[in-house]
Amino acid sequence: MRFHLITGASRGIGLELTKQYLELGDSVYACCRSPETARELGRLETQFSERLTIVELDVTRADHIQRLVDQFKKENVQLDTLILNAGVALPEAFGKWSEEAFLATLKTNLIAPALVAQALVGFLKPEAKVVNISSRIGSFDAKINLASDQDAYAISKSALNMLTMRLAAKEEMQGKVIVAISPGWVRTDMGGPQATLSVEESARGIIKTIESLSSSLSGSFLSIDGAIIPW
Repeated sequence: MRFHLITGASRGIGLELTKQYLELGDSVYACCRSPETARELGRLETQFSERLTIVELDVTRADHIQRLVDQFKKENVQLDTLILNAGVALPEAFGKWSEEAFLATLKTNLIAPALVAQALVGFLKPEAKVVNISSRIGSFDAKINLASDQDAYAISKSALNMLTMRLAAKEEMQGKVIVAISPGWVRTDMGGPQATLSVEESARGIIKTIESLSSSLSGSFLSIDGAIIPW
């Protein structure tokens, strides 16, 4: 049986990834800030009680990360896949930019994935896959919505792509495959109702891409059809 850990699993893409992996017969550690209010995860736990573990994890809190490490040590967990999906978007128009919004965005979208990956490296199987959920808006090449109010978000995702490259080069990650994946424009609270993809389509594409990963792609930024995205 394969074991996956997914952050930001209480809704949207993270929730759907959890559901689809469970339906494939795998086990999932579904991480979220407030398990007591994660109703959909609770319903999945009832259905897949033996293979779903809901974990309280605010990825920006060092004590939560350490608690997860302690739990994994006790349970001797070995992960096949680590999906770092938790993220925020705090739109602010130019002229109203604030230090608080930039710092909060970078803390969740960049620093947290770096520190969670670092903390959990010892619990990854030798051939494990680490996936940063990024966004095409973080591509210098794509130049998406440059005039929009998603500046902090775009910057954080571009930095996340660089983190992916640098993680892939670390000695501790040799043998593993580390990638960033753009989920596409998805109909979630963040993506909005006009987005072109359902969460089911996006999650299915992410899983298919993860399944097809080879070591030659480590450090890459990919779309949900597995194509390399210039960034």
